[in-house]
Amino acid sequence: MKNFWIMIIAFLLALTIWVEIKLAKVQRLNIKVPVAITNSPTALIPLSIEPGYLDLTIEGKGREILLYNLEKNSYYIDLKDTHFGNNYKPINYEELKNLADKNLKIVHKAPSKEIIIYMDIMISKLVPVKPTFVDDESRIYFIENSLAVLPENIQVKGPKTLIKDICEIASLPYNIKKQDNLTLNLIHPSNTLITYDKYTVDIKKREPKIIQKTISVIPILSDKSIEIFPNSVSIKISGEEKILQNIQPEDFIAEIDTSVSLEIDSLVAVQIYLPDGVELIAQTPTYVRIKNVQR
Repeated sequence: MKNFWIMIIAFLLALTIWVEIKLAKVQRLNIKVPVAITNSPTALIPLSIEPGYLDLTIEGKGREILLYNLEKNSYYIDLKDTHFGNNYKPINYEELKNLADKNLKIVHKAPSKEIIIYMDIMISKLVPVKPTFVDDESRIYFIENSLAVLPENIQVKGPKTLIKDICEIASLPYNIKKQDNLTLNLIHPSNTLITYDKYTVDIKKREPKIIQKTISVIPILSDKSIEIFPNSVSIKISGEEKILQNIQPEDFIAEIDTSVSLEIDSLVAVQIYLPDGVELIAQTPTYVRIKNVQR
């Protein structure tokens, strides 16, 4: 047992000496220094940076190389004076100050002498939300119960190149079996440069759309013995779009008020009988004149 511990101590001592020799020895190492940015303009955003790394071979003592790698240094580019489109920035290796501070030198550089940054315009636009469904049963339930997502549109912001072709934002699938869930999450953008002003939408019953419509030349009914002028009426009505979109003049009844004395040249009110769900806003005329009464 004593010999075992002696062997362990000897091994650790040898390993320590070997590491010290390695750290003190001048070495070469291939490294990749990431390219980073500062001072990006508010209205512009870097869409691509080529190359994204500086490929270098550095030389120096192993200890200094190890410390440099641990610091995770980057090569920074100032975007203060950049413009839309391609910007060409020459590589200045002297800005890698930490190399000189650690007595490290560059013995090989990548062939690239400049970095190309493509700057895109930041824009925003309203995009409709498209609900999706786990199955047909959920979709049919959603439609038949007049459900809708609110807001119907969300604000999308990002580089013009990335968002110009976005025409809708899909939700995670709606499931009828989880009706207690009154919100839907939106599928997040695939690119982190794109953001939404909302990432969830509410599920609410859709309010019926009320519209107005004009119906012309509805014949006014009267007894055959009575001649009136004019003999038709036009009306303006309002109601739910689904009711009014298919309604026809023959769905209305217009007749004169026969409860009053019908004398020649007298004015008689025109009464309009409406289908269910329809409201009368105005009518022309409201009265007609009796032209002739056959006794």
